[in-house]
Amino acid sequence: MNYQEWYCKYVDKEEGIIDNLFNRNQKVQYKDITKQKTNIINQAFNNDIIKNIALNTDIRTIKIGGNKAYHRNGNIVLRNNYDNRTLIHEIGHAVDYNNKWLSSNNSFIKAIQLDKNNILKHQDMYKKLIKNNTDNRELSDIVGGMTNNKIVGKYKHQSKYWKKTGKLEKEMFAQIFTMAGNNDIKQLELFQKYLPNTFKEFDNLIRRLL
Repeated sequence: MNYQEWYCKYVDKEEGIIDNLFNRNQKVQYKDITKQKTNIINQAFNNDIIKNIALNTDIRTIKIGGNKAYHRNGNIVLRNNYDNRTLIHEIGHAVDYNNKWLSSNNSFIKAIQLDKNNILKHQDMYKKLIKNNTDNRELSDIVGGMTNNKIVGKYKHQSKYWKKTGKLEKEMFAQIFTMAGNNDIKQLELFQKYLPNTFKEFDNLIRRLL
């Protein structure tokens, strides 16, 4: 299974499925790598500002095992063959959580709604944007979330995922955090241009943590 296939199959299960994970009636065995937090963050992050935020975040545990990645209440689980973007994404959720859910900030929510309204007004433009950038996983996922997957590239959550309260804001925060932590200039520039309100408010939230 390649990454795209894995993402589409498992991304909807990345949060909230924690207590009872079984593989053919065998409970998943997790390896605790919490003590390696500093080392794995230093290796994964390409942006020093975002890296320092991650290093200063109180993450209770980091474990690897199974084939799902998720965050819950300051605890992170990664699949055995996780990549750096997945790690950064889940740490983004931890940063959000440890700061009293930054993503629930009213200004951030309003900014997302403004950009969502703009997307729905100019759907042809955003369809073209996604078509030309279909491999950009964060952009694809978030535009999909904002349009109930009417406009989406290769990477997405299922529509029912976005119906859960607060999911769009939380995923928006974690996805932009991922791009910033990875120094993904191309996607950041696209977000700044095509989702300007959300991008600006994310920047305001990050400045609170500096």
